[in-house]
Order: sequence, then C-alpha cells, then structure tokens
Amino acid sequence: LYTATGGLRAAFISSWGHTAVIYIALCIFMFQIYAGHDDLGSPAKVYKNLRAIEKVVPVANNMGGSYITMFSESGLIFGIINIIGN
Repeated sequence: LYTATGGLRAAFISSWGHTAVIYIALCIFMFQIYAGHDDLGSPAKVYKNLRAIEKVVPVANNMGGSYITMFSESGLIFGIINIIGN
C-alpha cells in the first residue's frame, strides 16, 4: 500500500518508523522490568537469582544444571541440525 501510493521511499520510511517504535517500546519495557521490579532490580540480581535457583531446580542435561550455560545436550543437537540443514 505504501509503495503504491508513495513510492519505494515511503515504504522504507514507514518500515524504519515501525521498527523504531518497536525498539523504543522494548527498551521501555526492559527498563521497567530490570529497574522497577523488586525481585529483579538489576542484571546482576537476575544473574544471582538464576545461580541460586539452579541449585534448587537444576535443568536436566545442562552442564551443572545451569540455566545460563552454553553447554547443553539440546543445544548441541540444535547446532548439529542447523549445520547439516543449512
């Protein structure tokens, strides 16, 4: 619709505008959650909470039961499938 009435430039400008609105909204929501919520408060507190909960409820097949590891069985399988499939 934008291209038909305003040309290709209008399509690029509207696409950029919509993307900017989405990024601004994401930044606002992220700030409200990290800075305004009592349970989270900061990225350091989120990290501390994740390290504490992994001792209570560990994740099966992840290195050390961690929630924030890059070494997991499902992650390895996902990587192999992506390498072979792509």
